[in-house]
Amino acid sequence: MLNYYAAKLRSMRTLFILFTFLCFSGNFFAQNFSQSNLDFNGFSTATSITSLMYGPDGRLYVTEYPGDVKIYTIERLASNNYRVIAEEVLGNIRTIQDHNDDGTLFGTTSPHNRETTGFTVVGTATNPVIYVSSSDFRIGGGSSGGSGDRGLDTNSGVITRFSWNGSSWDVVDIVRGLPRSEENHATNGMEFVTVDGINYLIVAQGGHTNAGAPSINFAWTGEYALSAAVLAVNLNLIESYPILNDNGRDYIYDLPTLDDPTRANANGVIDPDDPGYDGVDVNDPFGGNDGLNQALVEVDGPVTIFSPGYRNAYDLVVTESGAVYVTDNGANGGWGGFPTNEGGGAATNAYISAEPGSTSPSGGEQINNRDHLQLVTTDIHNYIFGSYYGGHPNPTRANPSGAGIYYNPNQSNTIGATFRTQTYDPDGSTPGSISDPNLALPANWPPVIQANPVEGDWRGPGLSNPDGPVDGEVTVWANNTNGIDEYTASNFGGVMQGDLIAGRSAGILQRVELNSDGLLENLTPSFASGIGGNPLGVTCNSDSDPFPGTIWVGKLSSSNTIVILEPQDFVECSQPGDAAYDPNADNDQDGYSNQDEIDNGTEICNGASQPNDFDAIAGAPFISDLNDNDDDNDGILDAHDPMQLGNPEDDS
Repeated sequence: MLNYYAAKLRSMRTLFILFTFLCFSGNFFAQNFSQSNLDFNGFSTATSITSLMYGPDGRLYVTEYPGDVKIYTIERLASNNYRVIAEEVLGNIRTIQDHNDDGTLFGTTSPHNRETTGFTVVGTATNPVIYVSSSDFRIGGGSSGGSGDRGLDTNSGVITRFSWNGSSWDVVDIVRGLPRSEENHATNGMEFVTVDGINYLIVAQGGHTNAGAPSINFAWTGEYALSAAVLAVNLNLIESYPILNDNGRDYIYDLPTLDDPTRANANGVIDPDDPGYDGVDVNDPFGGNDGLNQALVEVDGPVTIFSPGYRNAYDLVVTESGAVYVTDNGANGGWGGFPTNEGGGAATNAYISAEPGSTSPSGGEQINNRDHLQLVTTDIHNYIFGSYYGGHPNPTRANPSGAGIYYNPNQSNTIGATFRTQTYDPDGSTPGSISDPNLALPANWPPVIQANPVEGDWRGPGLSNPDGPVDGEVTVWANNTNGIDEYTASNFGGVMQGDLIAGRSAGILQRVELNSDGLLENLTPSFASGIGGNPLGVTCNSDSDPFPGTIWVGKLSSSNTIVILEPQDFVECSQPGDAAYDPNADNDQDGYSNQDEIDNGTEICNGASQPNDFDAIAGAPFISDLNDNDDDNDGILDAHDPMQLGNPEDDS
């Protein structure tokens, strides 16, 4: 009898090995996803989506760029058929009072738009908790300073907490006064994590410069003490503070700021030698005033630097294994250069009109405009906060005592600009001070106590570095790659578990397969295509989430579309050269023939990988733009149609 069972086990093991070989060799069974759009079913659609994820209550949470948070209850009717059956809309972000950069109030109409780019949902099924980041909706800077300094509040970053109490949402702004670029770089994506019993938000905080120095395209503003970094917000410490109220709105923690010498102090005391001096300006913490009133890094405070050195980190992910990955948008050619004395701890915020490194080499380096993925740590539980540098300079942190502030109130020229290097003292009694507030640094400068000299060194992704270590990115990938999440579901026999899925403009998802060291094993630049728009929101549902293994994508567009990628496990997929292969068949059932997909370079075994098709909205038959001789579906061949790209839903 024992010999019988031993033979049986050997037979089963042989079948398992054969099954595994067939599943994961030669693409016999591919990691195939079908693609469909969410049916909003008469409920309000989601537009200009910046992030989305499923909460612990099984609902889909979505943030929109102008500030609304929408919560959808979803049901699956059949394969590729998902619809909304209930919704809730939270408008509390849009009621945050805005300010100008000098601290004065901006606008009184409420609700209004707030640039809302990041959030996460935690808590329990009965008491979910939402954290949302938002900032001033205005955008300045721009090509050749065309939009200039619009007076937007460069201290307008706010993190807001929504807590469900069983009958309603309790809303409180937990951190106020985070940096906001003169361009559109802001307080972005975030993750909730517990380290040594302390709950943190790990937050992607955008930078104020192109490559570390003030520039015309970024409206002359330098990096702040808390800009261009991944931040850590200690929620345990935040929650130990009392809830305060500001003109009817609850808040907890205001970041302390520099004492702007051009702005009145709340208690009227401006002399740092006066016993009553506290350096608090009217309307703090708002109104960064191009750095004169920027937030301080408070010793033992709840907001610290988790990892410095990111130009515009839009999103990040903390994996199930404890690794931290950050997506960063590389510097643009012609938008601003390296800091003065770039390369180490002597870097300053002085402006150089040639903007070196921006359009021509400087010190053997030149900006290469490459987006990249950074690995901060493979183990957040043993990581020393602040120890990993991502390669984007910040002179204010590299050289706190000597960085200075370049201050320019003009839009398109430097007339009247000042490079401030001496602190303010109205009676001049402090050694090295100056009594003119229009030329002085704040009396409580610098905003950072501990210098980090490596932050004076620009490290270009994929480039050698004449000043020290190379950037060390995981991968350089297509520009405008932003949203990212980890695929953790056990679909396809678990072969995708631990992969990273990242969205980039042109409606494409990229797949990052990692090796045992957390570094790149393989990059699939077009894992899913045909999504359209700019997929800023990407979330991968786990085995414990609704609809396990699905990938949900929200687009920054007005197309009212949330795209669902549904896994098609164990779909047989013949390849060219196989006896069963048919070029006119549709292996992945996405509507496009195998040959049409091969002609376009998309995948024949992945329904989420689709060719560009202008008239897809008109329905079947689906033919790619490359092979369609009637691109707008009007019955007139392109060769004879002066309006080749008309309305594809109008066949007249």
